Amino acid sequence: MIEEMDTLTIAILSILVGIGLLYLLMKLAISRSVSKVKKPPVEIKEDMVQCFSCGHVVPAEKALEKKGRYFCGLKKGERGEFKES
Repeated sequence: MIEEMDTLTIAILSILVGIGLLYLLMKLAISRSVSKVKKPPVEIKEDMVQCFSCGHVVPAEKALEKKGRYFCGLKKGERGEFKES
């Protein structure tokens, strides 16, 4: 009787572990597919330009222009989180 209970317990635990692994794999697959969805590009106002190097949107009159590309003028360490106003 003890051996039957041990076998039953192992079988139930194995099934639960299998279900848990399937759940985790499905959750991982879903999160990867959601993260691959690209966000639409930021709508830029006419007098604003996007920095070629970091992507910040800055007023055209404050941007530096070189070879048709615009730059915000901030060094990498000076760049903070960009907050759109």
